[in-house]
Amino acid sequence: MARASKMGADVSTRDARRAAASGHLCKKCGNMISHGELVMVQIMVLDERGRSTKQKSPYHKGCYRV
Repeated sequence: MARASKMGADVSTRDARRAAASGHLCKKCGNMISHGELVMVQIMVLDERGRSTKQKSPYHKGCYRV
């Protein structure tokens, strides 16, 4: 969004981008997420041997609570 405002994109263009579907489904509620509501949460999982793997999970801003 910062790049779009620096390039001179008008308000309607930025709002249309925020409202457009991002292609991700929320991990909690299962609904489609718009670009303006998308939060990608990175989770580190440790296995039995102590090795870590990282997973990214999409959430709505309102669905994700710490």
